[in-house]
Amino acid sequence: MSNRLGVSPHFEEVKIGDRLPRRVLGPHSIASFTTEYRAFIFNIWGTFRWVAPPGIQDPWINQDPGWVEGFAFDEEGAKIDPRLRDGLYVGPSRGHIDAEKAGEVGMARAYGYGATMGGWCTDYLAFWAGHDGMVRHSRAPFRGPAFEGDITYLDGEVIAKETDSAFGVPLVTVNVRMTNQDGGVLVDATAEVELPL
Repeated sequence: MSNRLGVSPHFEEVKIGDRLPRRVLGPHSIASFTTEYRAFIFNIWGTFRWVAPPGIQDPWINQDPGWVEGFAFDEEGAKIDPRLRDGLYVGPSRGHIDAEKAGEVGMARAYGYGATMGGWCTDYLAFWAGHDGMVRHSRAPFRGPAFEGDITYLDGEVIAKETDSAFGVPLVTVNVRMTNQDGGVLVDATAEVELPL
């Protein structure tokens, strides 16, 4: 169902109005949110270097959320234990897996949001596009989080086709909507996907 063989649909055979197979994620859990966060390249010790231009105090690099105590890194401790600067155990992403910290930022319980939900959308489209396709661009405004215990449904529909795009390749435009088990919209995205001729 999720195109594990990587067979790409051909541009000519895809029609406006075609629906992509539904993808179901969940039920989400603290373990699934943790595993997703761990998959980001910046969480592998030594693979990512956080730097800012000299004299610039960058909130992402310095990880100072600026509005809530207890969400900063332990920079000194991280020199020995990288978990103290990963953002999830210690730092600004703690609410994703810690119900108490989630409550401090106004969330009811552990949640998925941000890069994780963007990853779900891109992954969904990339599997559909197959080995010979490519997600060229996406715009995915987030409307709400996926909470621990929720299910997320991804549904896509082809809404446009362009033979000669600015990328120099044929593109289809796909609308992707992520909803929860109650029908609440989490993401309403539009993406341009390259497909082979």
